[in-house]
Amino acid sequence: MSIINKCISNYPACLAVAVLLLLLLLAGPASISAHPHVFLETEMQVELDEHGIKGVWQEWTFDEYQSAWIINQYNLDKTGSISDSELERLYNETFKNLKHHDFFTWILVDGEKIPATEITDFSVTVQDDLAIYSFFVPFELEINSDNLEVFILVYDESYFCHVFFPPEEIGFKGNTSSWVIDYTTQKKSNLTFYFGMITPEALKITLKPL
Repeated sequence: MSIINKCISNYPACLAVAVLLLLLLLAGPASISAHPHVFLETEMQVELDEHGIKGVWQEWTFDEYQSAWIINQYNLDKTGSISDSELERLYNETFKNLKHHDFFTWILVDGEKIPATEITDFSVTVQDDLAIYSFFVPFELEINSDNLEVFILVYDESYFCHVFFPPEEIGFKGNTSSWVIDYTTQKKSNLTFYFGMITPEALKITLKPL
C-alpha cells in the first residue's frame, strides 16, 4: 500500500494532519515552515536474546515524492538498485545526521527515555518506485523483572517527518523461545510535541521469562 493510499485508509489520522496544517496556515508563515515535509511508513522486528531485548530492526518506506528524490539523487547509474558506493554517499548525506535526533527511536523504561545512539546494517532498496531504508538499532536491554513494561517509540519531534508508527504487526526474532511475549500499543500523552498537538503512540512490550 502506498503512503498516499495509507493516508486515505487512515482517514482520521490524516484529517488531523490536514486540520493542523490549516491551523498553521492561519497562524502565519513562521509556523507553516514546520509542517511535515516527509511521510514514512515503518516496519519493525524486535530481536531478543537470553537477557532481554537486543535491539530492533526497522524498515522505513518513504512516500512517493521523497522516494523519487532519493532515487534520482543517489541511483545515478539508473539501475533501479543502490550500489555500495551510492549507499555510502546516501548514508552520509541523508541518514548519518539523524544520530543527532536519536534516529527518531527511543525505548522508554520506568519513565526513563533511552535514545538510540547508533545503528548498524544500514541498507536501501527500491521496491515499486519507493525507497526503503533498513537498519538495526542495538539497545542491549536486560529484562530482570516479570513486571517490567518496555515502550518503543519512533517519531520526529521536529515534525519535519510524519512517521506512521506503530506498524499493524510487529515481528520478534532471535531467542524468542525463552520468553512469554505480549504487546499492545499505548498513547504517551506525557510526550506530546509540536505545540501540544501531536501525541506519539508507543509499542508496549511485556516480556516474562519461561
